[in-house]
Amino acid sequence: MTRILHLFDSSAGWEQRVAVAQLLNRLATPDYSQSIATIDRAVLERLQFNGTPIELTRRRLGLPGLAAPAIRACCARNQTDVVHAWGVDAAAGARAALPADKPLAVTIHDPGLDERGVRILRTITQDARVAIVCSAQRVQQRLVEQGVPLEACVLLRPAVDFATFKAVDREAMRAELNVPPGALVVLTPEADHARFGQFAAVWSIMMRWYLDANVRVIVPGQSAEHERLRRLVAESESPEVGVFCGHRHRFEELCCLADYLVLGSASDVSTTAIGWAMSASVPVIAAAGYAASELLTDGVNGILFKAPDSPTRTGAAICALYDRTADLPKIKGAARGQAYEILGLSRAVQQHERLYDNLLGGAVPRTDIYDPALT
Repeated sequence: MTRILHLFDSSAGWEQRVAVAQLLNRLATPDYSQSIATIDRAVLERLQFNGTPIELTRRRLGLPGLAAPAIRACCARNQTDVVHAWGVDAAAGARAALPADKPLAVTIHDPGLDERGVRILRTITQDARVAIVCSAQRVQQRLVEQGVPLEACVLLRPAVDFATFKAVDREAMRAELNVPPGALVVLTPEADHARFGQFAAVWSIMMRWYLDANVRVIVPGQSAEHERLRRLVAESESPEVGVFCGHRHRFEELCCLADYLVLGSASDVSTTAIGWAMSASVPVIAAAGYAASELLTDGVNGILFKAPDSPTRTGAAICALYDRTADLPKIKGAARGQAYEILGLSRAVQQHERLYDNLLGGAVPRTDIYDPALT
């Protein structure tokens, strides 16, 4: 039996929650034992896994390395074979706790990782049994450009569970969020920073309100950026258009309510939200940055545009795209079909199994793990 410890830090959000929940549910039970820990208490309040306990291996003085004794003790109790860190600080704490020959996997979703994060990854990959799991080609490319060894990186795209959508009562959830019947609903990604362009998405709906008052924009999550957007909407002529639902509803369920997912910035961002929207037949409107263009082709499976040089002008450009409806049936069908091909859950689970086997066997992490977008 292979024993996996999933280790979080305060950066953990919906993407990490979804990925770990999938592994908890789908990795073969007789062959794997899985446990969860976190170096930050905030995770205990934010993430839940259907009764699976989360152990607090708390860092001290804000330093990941000072979580090492607690992580080491947790690994000993669980007889851990592989630690899978779901954040840079979690990875730093795990590396400080583990001997050099102990396998460590680190999953990175964000291609815009800051210099501190990249420096930590460069440091921990000096050990042989470390895999940096990249959720997209752009993530891998950016890390390698900044000095992370290519041989330590493995491209393993996140998975979508299509069964999630069947369990959602679209109309009941719309009513719970006070979304009026027939409203045009835009969803923004759940993120704690401005790089996803939530401001432009909100601005586009505030402008659309002048043409059609039956519009709403859903902004999930909670952060300083969300508070700024909340104030923007509250002080406008159309305060009712903003739906700020915090963490009450899961992003992947909110996809079922939306008419569009909007990413209003050309910055490199995680593409997980795009994958879930594609799977739910929700058209994606996104600025044509490198990351978004990895999954989307304008007019084929999404709507891409060149972002102007200001958020308000970008919002105006997005507002005009809501009238581009002629190709939507074709775009929805193509997007859902592509998501089914490259973001399947069974494929992702099998690739994680292969990853753990590679680490335990001392093989190159990406051995026999192939990108479904290229095969």
